[in-house]
Amino acid sequence: MFKKSKKNQKGFTLVELLVMLVILAVIMIIAVPNITGILSRNRSTTYIEDAKKLITRAEYKFRGNSETMQLEKGNCILMSLSYLDNAEFESPPNNGEYLKDQSFVVVKRENSSYNYYVRLVEKLKKKDEYRGVLLNSSKDLYQEDSYSLVDNIDGSDLFNVNSYVSDPNSINGLISSIGCSNVSVYADAENDDSEDMSKLCVTKPSYVVNSSWDVSGGAKQYLTTITVTNNSDVKIYSWKLKIKNFEGVNIVSGNCEHSLASNGIVLSNLSWNSDIEAKSSISFELQFTSTKTAEEVLDSMILIGCGKGSTGDNPTAISNGNASLTLGQFEQKIDSQVELTQGGAWGGGVNLYKLTIANNTSSTVTSWRANLYFGNNATLNSIYPIKELSKDSTSYTFMDDPGNSVIAPGGKVELTLVLNTSNPTYVPDLVVAGLIK
Repeated sequence: MFKKSKKNQKGFTLVELLVMLVILAVIMIIAVPNITGILSRNRSTTYIEDAKKLITRAEYKFRGNSETMQLEKGNCILMSLSYLDNAEFESPPNNGEYLKDQSFVVVKRENSSYNYYVRLVEKLKKKDEYRGVLLNSSKDLYQEDSYSLVDNIDGSDLFNVNSYVSDPNSINGLISSIGCSNVSVYADAENDDSEDMSKLCVTKPSYVVNSSWDVSGGAKQYLTTITVTNNSDVKIYSWKLKIKNFEGVNIVSGNCEHSLASNGIVLSNLSWNSDIEAKSSISFELQFTSTKTAEEVLDSMILIGCGKGSTGDNPTAISNGNASLTLGQFEQKIDSQVELTQGGAWGGGVNLYKLTIANNTSSTVTSWRANLYFGNNATLNSIYPIKELSKDSTSYTFMDDPGNSVIAPGGKVELTLVLNTSNPTYVPDLVVAGLIK
């Protein structure tokens, strides 16, 4: 039996296969880098787009808080990703993690305009590798080759914006190219603590536990030193702290005013330790008893108020009749009214008044101060509840008491004033400046 021969059945010769492999190899050599480059450029473009979004968030926040985020020429505001984030930045290009305390936007005021600068850092999955956009202006992000701004970031270039409050000089090298004269930092998530004004005032409390001893009921008594440090470039004329972890805490003594609020113990300055010069600090002793440790109590201490001195060559003055004040940083004039409630009270020679301080802004007043002018028409008998700042024969300057410092939008504070005067219809002048957060 004979097999049929297979005619016209063709295959690839070894040479042909080798030629095809060479051709495929050449295609791969050409194509793979191009594909890799396209993917890399796409990832770089994502960084740029995320940086643009971060600037948009900062611009929205800045314009929406124009009452508190006031800038003079040459000054800057820094807002971290932690402060600005609204869950839009959870998917970085390389599947790592955007560092919220390393990424931020800086707003700088020039003349009548504002410039925005952004830094965006992703921590890659590989250990100690970082990539992103170093400090670049918003204009740079809209250039045709903006993707070239994306680069690897060395670990030595990392910077935690939260360190600024305790060490303001630490940020200077990072943003020296921008040329900021002064920087206000918003570092933490906005809703973490709406009362905390450490970043707004660039001022922070700290403490040292000097000694402790056992007292009754399983508690301890602590002798501590509290320090309030003003890291800003302007003088502070008053300060106010709050201990939030206050249950079971009893203040024994201290070189400060102290009062119990609904959500904490408020500590505020006395007349002799109210002023803190720029880049300076004051310290005072505080003794208290607690079943908690001193650290548990004092780690909850925050700054809830500061009266800041005026800034710039031409600070703003406000007045009402003959009453006048010079606005400090973050302050603005708020509404006030003097109502004569009883002229010639108590048999004559004394007038009674109701002073009303109203917050008709859309923001919270965290502290306020006032000037009352009565000239030669009267002398001050009493006014309460307030804290005295200064007085002379014709006027009296005072500030809030711990119990009436915070005025919510639409809220008001009422005070009682007593003047000695022979004119039963006389009404003095009053002007009030509120610290707006």
